[in-house]
Formats: sequence, C-alpha cells, structure tokens
Amino acid sequence: MTPNLGTPTTLVLSSATGLPLTTGVTGTLPVANGGTGQTSYTNGQLLIGNTTGNTLTKATLTQGTGVTITNGNGAITIAATGSGGTVTSVGGTGTVNGISLSGTVTSTGNLTLGGTLSNVSLTSQVTGTLPVANGGTGAATLTANNVLLGNGTSALQVVAPSSSGNVLTSNGSTWTSAAPAGGANLQTFTSSGTYTKPSGCTFILVTLLGAGGGGGSGSTNSNGDISGGGAGGGGAYSEYVYAASDFGSTVSVTIGAAGTGGAARTGGSANTGANGGNGGDTSFGTTLFAYGGQGGAGGVSSGNGGTGGYGGSTMYAGSSANSTANTNNSFSGGIFGAIGTTNPGPGGAGGPGGAGGGAGGGSGTGTGGAGGSSSLGGAGGGAGGGQWNGGPTSAAGGAGGSQTGASGGGGTAGALGTSGGAGGTRQGGGGGGCSNRVGGPAGAGGAGGIGAGGGGGGGGIVSSNSGAGGNGGAGFARILSW
Repeated sequence: MTPNLGTPTTLVLSSATGLPLTTGVTGTLPVANGGTGQTSYTNGQLLIGNTTGNTLTKATLTQGTGVTITNGNGAITIAATGSGGTVTSVGGTGTVNGISLSGTVTSTGNLTLGGTLSNVSLTSQVTGTLPVANGGTGAATLTANNVLLGNGTSALQVVAPSSSGNVLTSNGSTWTSAAPAGGANLQTFTSSGTYTKPSGCTFILVTLLGAGGGGGSGSTNSNGDISGGGAGGGGAYSEYVYAASDFGSTVSVTIGAAGTGGAARTGGSANTGANGGNGGDTSFGTTLFAYGGQGGAGGVSSGNGGTGGYGGSTMYAGSSANSTANTNNSFSGGIFGAIGTTNPGPGGAGGPGGAGGGAGGGSGTGTGGAGGSSSLGGAGGGAGGGQWNGGPTSAAGGAGGSQTGASGGGGTAGALGTSGGAGGTRQGGGGGGCSNRVGGPAGAGGAGGIGAGGGGGGGGIVSSNSGAGGNGGAGFARILSW
C-alpha cells in the first residue's frame, strides 16, 4: 500500500481498490459478511445452514444398509449394495364359500380353483338384480299382495287385488282382477240411493216394501164418549225378476218414508184426534213400485172409533180412493178396520198388499180393533182404546198385526193408560189404551216395524190428554243379482 502506513490499530477503508485478498487481509470472513466462516474442507463435506449463531456447518452423508457413500474430490457417489433377489415359487391354498384355491407356480405353472359355490349371503355378497333368464324375477321390488304374471324372459308383470271380492279373471290373453262373473251380489237399501249393477250378472231380483201409515191419535172429551185413534195400514210388498240387460249400469232406488203418528190431543174439552200420515212409496227406477199404507184416522168424540188405514197395494197407494176390500186379489191392500162402535173391527188382511189397520174403540166395550195380517206386506197396526160415557170401564188398545194369517200377533196391545208395544219386522204397532176413568194420560200407539202400520192412540177421559198415534215403519228394498 502506498503510502506505507505500517500496522495501524484502527482503519476504515472506503472504496479501496487493488487490495489483494490473499496477502492483503488476514482472518476468516464470517457468514454475516458474506463468507462461510470455514477455512478448510474434506472430500464430500456439505455446508448446512445452522440457526445457532447463523452459521454454516460442515457435514457428510452417512451410508446405511444396502447403500454405500463414496466421498471424492468434489463429488459424492451413492450406490446400492447386493441385488434385488429372485422369486422362485408362488403357492395358493384356502377355501371361501366352497371354492378352493390350490397349486404352486415356479418359473411357470397354474393356480387351480375348485369346489362348489355354497353359503353365499344374498344380502351382503351379491349385487345387482337377477334376471328372469337366470332364474330371477327381473324386479328389485314387488308391491305387497300383487300377483306375479310371466312375461317371457322380460321382468315379471303384476296384477293388483283392486276391489274387495274380486277374482282373477282371464280375458283370453292375460289375467285381470275383476268382480266374479255370475256371482251373487246383494244390495240392501233402508234409505234412498243408487243401485249399481255388478258386471257379469244375468238376472236381477228386486224386492220392495212400502212404508207403513202412522196411527191416528185418540179423541178427548170432558163429559161424554171418547174413542181411540185408528191404526195405520201396512205397506205393500212387490217382487220381480228382471234380465240384467233391462237396465243400465245404475238405477235410482226410492225408499218410502214412514207415516207419522197423529199428535196427542189436550184433555179437558171435546177434541177429535189427529190423523196419522200416509206411508211413502218405495220404487226401483220407474219399473217396480210398492205403495205405502194409509194413515189411521183420529178418534172422534161422538163415540165412534177412528177408522183404520187401508193397506198399500202393488198397484195403488193406500188410500180409500185407490184401494179395494177384495182381499182375494193379491195386488190389493187390506181393507181398513170397521168403524169402532160396539164391536170395532180388525183391519183386513193383505197378500202381497199391506194389511189394513184396526179401527179405534168407541162406545160399548171400547176395545181397539186388532191390526190385519199380511203374508208378505207390512201388517196393520192395532187401534187405540176408547170409552163409552155410560160404560163401566175404559178399554185397552188392539194388538198390532203380523204375518200369521190372523189379526193381531204383532206389537202388544196397551192396557189402560199404557202405550202399545212396537212391532217387529213387518209387524204392526199395538194400540194405546184409553185413560183410566180416575185420571191419568192415555197410552200412545206403538211404532210399526219395517213397512208396517203404527198403532192408534188411546182416548183421553175428562181432563186427560189422549194418546198419540204410533209412527209407521219405513220402506225397504233388497236387490239380488247373479
């Protein structure tokens, strides 16, 4: 260096040039000044950063099993020792679900599968859907209660049950669920509705019963004769067999409404009893009718009992204008009971027609007439009891009619002050008893059974109320097809 400064203790050079690093400086240049901090190396050494002191540390690679490290002048050689080996044979043995594996392979050879497949779990070891060609159905799900039908090699077809009572029916090419052809079918109506013709039927038997008329109520009188109400007539019975082809798919059915009983009269004065209402007509479309019975007449205060109602017929409604007393004519309703004077008459009998109602009791014995019987139609009701002002006692009502061929036999007759009994099926209601002379209300007429007439109400003495007439029975229809 010029000038020769000797060996200064402190010197700061800035932008010095021409300074030889081999002879002009001493010491080791650290990492912080861009050096390595190292002054000598052996073959294969590597410089590895070290956070401790922010230095570079010398290290060499270490060889392991099967690996050699050769450190050279500026080079590192890594090599594997030994060889990879040779597979001399492969053997197989074991059994799964009945299938076994056996055999050994050296340089060549085969492994052999044998045995029979068995105990395979269809829920966990099989996937997919087994087709028909392989013994399956070709379907993954089947609706409950459907019937399976073959379909060649395609997936099976099904037939649903459909309506209750259906059967499997062949149409010549496949099977369907249908109502049984020619099977009996019974439909019953107690209220108006619609008849639906079953498919495949050939004949239809229609049975109808008209409604019974209501009984008349008894009369009242504070000082004189009183009489019981007349009973209602029974409804007619009609029956006919038709060809099913005579009708469309549906037919209107009308059920006759029951005739209402006459309302009771208030005692203490002379009052004529109220008439019972006529029973309604039952019909099947516009081809068959069963007419209702006539309502019984109310009792009168002059001593004569109320007239019983006509029975309905298969040709006419139960009214005096259309009915006839000819009980030998099977189409006619029974004649009404004779006017109840000394011996009030029972209602006339009916055949298919309804029976007549009994006449109310009046003077004399005062006992109400019994209802007429009908072999097929509704029976007549029993009449109410009356009282002759000069008679010693009050009288009971008459028994309702039945199907026995003789009057009476239906609803029980009411004793003094007691209501008549209700009639059973096609049986007339019993007549109510007259009130007792010593006081107390009169008995009401009993209700008629299906298609039968209601009983007449008993008469009321002095201040006693009279008995109300019993309601008739409603009509009925039954249609059988096969």
